Amino acid sequence: MIEALRPIFSGQWEPFLALTVLPDDPRPSVPMREAVSREGLDAALAIAARTYGDEDRRGLVSLWSMQHAYVAMTGAVVASLALEIDLPVSLDETRLVMEHGLPAAIVVPHQGEGRSYDCAFQRFDKLIDGQVAPVVSALSAVAKISPKVLWNNAANFFEYVLQEMEKRPDQFPEATARGRPLVTEPLRPDGGRNRFYAPVRYVDVGDAIDRWRNVCCLRHLLPEFEGYCANCPHRLKELQGTPSCATAAEL
Repeated sequence: MIEALRPIFSGQWEPFLALTVLPDDPRPSVPMREAVSREGLDAALAIAARTYGDEDRRGLVSLWSMQHAYVAMTGAVVASLALEIDLPVSLDETRLVMEHGLPAAIVVPHQGEGRSYDCAFQRFDKLIDGQVAPVVSALSAVAKISPKVLWNNAANFFEYVLQEMEKRPDQFPEATARGRPLVTEPLRPDGGRNRFYAPVRYVDVGDAIDRWRNVCCLRHLLPEFEGYCANCPHRLKELQGTPSCATAAEL
């Protein structure tokens, strides 16, 4: 585990300690590049299908990407924003622990290095361009699923981490401001499209949920899950009384 994260990942956050680990973790792992090769993904998805079904592979691929975002981003995002520690999380630096065919932990080669950034995009370059982007590309190649869905899975989780940190202003007084531009700026500093822009919207419709994804994750296509996720945009449309149809981009 990453020792610097131990004081933060305590209480209800304690399970997060097992998501970002060092090479001495006893669980079997494979190089991340091997895990997301066509052969690696086909094998992993076949195992995951035993639990979740594979009637529509898009749902399974999306589930894999959500779990990848969870394990790859949690430690790296919190370490950078809260502690100014840069973890080595690019594809070729990492290994992947899997359980039941899904990502369970990311293995990094060392405890990270102290580094501060003025630019949120530069801060997370290794994570987004070096880890998330190649994984999105690999997953898009094994199913007819829009990369937009997979990018939203990652961006949605990033924004969720920011939101959770904002609930602890005494513990993280300046942390979230360091990362918020990633979800509020439509363009990257080089003028390119920011794939993390506006992953969610906040709408009060009298429901227990007011945070809604902007793109459906397609998880409802798996028989293991019934109906839309609690914060699905289609569910929001239903509550607003408007027709809910999946767009071509989401499919």
